[in-house]
Amino acid sequence: MQRLQHLGDGCLAELFLVRVLRFSHAVGDRLLTALGQRMTGVLRPSDTVSRFGGDEFTLLLDGVSDPDQAITVAGRLQEALDRPFTIDGHQLSVAATIGVAVNSPGISAADLVRNADIAMYEARRRGREDPALFDESMHRRVVDRLAHEHDLRRAVEGSLLEVHYQPIVDLTTHGIRGLEALARWPGGWPPVSPVEFIAIAEETGLIGTLGLHVLRTALSALAGWREEGQLAADARMSVNVSGRQLGNQAFPQHVRAAVFEAGLPGDALRLEVTESSLMQDCERTRAVIEEVCATGAGLHLDDFGTGYSSLTALRQFPVDALKIDRSFVSSLGGHDGGSEAIIRSTVALADSLGLWVIAEGVETEDQAKRLRELGCDCGQGYLFSKPVSAERMSDLLVSWPAARLADTAAAG
Repeated sequence: MQRLQHLGDGCLAELFLVRVLRFSHAVGDRLLTALGQRMTGVLRPSDTVSRFGGDEFTLLLDGVSDPDQAITVAGRLQEALDRPFTIDGHQLSVAATIGVAVNSPGISAADLVRNADIAMYEARRRGREDPALFDESMHRRVVDRLAHEHDLRRAVEGSLLEVHYQPIVDLTTHGIRGLEALARWPGGWPPVSPVEFIAIAEETGLIGTLGLHVLRTALSALAGWREEGQLAADARMSVNVSGRQLGNQAFPQHVRAAVFEAGLPGDALRLEVTESSLMQDCERTRAVIEEVCATGAGLHLDDFGTGYSSLTALRQFPVDALKIDRSFVSSLGGHDGGSEAIIRSTVALADSLGLWVIAEGVETEDQAKRLRELGCDCGQGYLFSKPVSAERMSDLLVSWPAARLADTAAAG
């Protein structure tokens, strides 16, 4: 930091390294030493490399004031670190994320470090290997994100997040088989998209409390609609569950308590889980899922077909329905026919395994008709209803023709 205080023209890079293969601490320490040696081999004698903590390093490029030159150096460093390391006979690889900040008049040493740190996290957010150069828009995003995090914490702790519902409709009878519960930002607050606040909840650890609020609220609503006869007595509620929730060994107890509080049988609940979430810490996740499903709850594999492990998930977990991703539904009728072939294959696979198929993102009658012809059981999307509040869903259920209320005794 003392050198930074006297830095004139120059830039600072922050480097975050992730070990792909994990070995003992001793091997990890030797890997970090080798990393430092390789970095100093790429840089000039006047530059400084220091370990900032853990797997994080700072690189001070003295006299470099041209952003393009700084990015060139960072790129050269990235290439050097992409080559595997050999430690104690093991070949190890690392993934490096680099953020770069250029010094300018009036910037303190602390601000320069902060800017490089922000740029590094921006590079991670982009998911690319290219180094990121700090600009003020990044700082504004960080400030906005901190504000959103504060608001989210307030909303979660006060149970202020809203729960909206979207019907899952039988494509043959047009009856409502169930509903999917979706968390929404409180009305009247500055808007934040579900994608953004769910990501923040995951990163901050608030997802468990958020998910439990959605679970309890949704099951209570389902119990009310069943009791009032607005839904069939065996209509189900689908609730999204994250990998972080599945990593909590207390999750099955939370599910049992929520179902009991709502006065519902266990099979009233369906967990919506993406395959990527299922494959995180697979052994622990499977144990948690099996304990939850022992209560009667079912498992829907969400966004099916968009990941690499779909068949693995089907083999290892008690899945009872596949949800076809909206990207395939929106492409129906395209010239290449690829989406239709994927849907047809998914239906055939589901039929052979005794699973239900639900198509997401259904927006037109033509899509619904073609999905029905292809053998899809159910559809979900704006053709039937966008996600709406409990009050609006009650109105929708009342107006839904009684003849279209599904007999869901055989539903998955």
